[in-house]
Amino acid sequence: MENHNTTWSKKEFKTYLMLLCANADFIESEDEKDIIKSKVNPDILKHIHKEFDADNDYQRLQKIINTSKRFGYSKDKADELLSELKNLFFN
Repeated sequence: MENHNTTWSKKEFKTYLMLLCANADFIESEDEKDIIKSKVNPDILKHIHKEFDADNDYQRLQKIINTSKRFGYSKDKADELLSELKNLFFN
């Protein structure tokens, strides 16, 4: 069985989530890339993007679930993070 645990920092986790949002329609547009680049350290983005690209959908979701549990995110915290991501990409 494959291990889907991460050692990401919260910034790395948020970067992974941004990449997931940007790729929800299977296309990472230039606008989406620009948004992410404006919010993320280039070294973190490069590292996390490489991992994101290597993962399939199942692995991505398992990593997100496991990492959110590791950080102890409550439903309210998860909702807050989701709201922040929506505002980032849809405003």
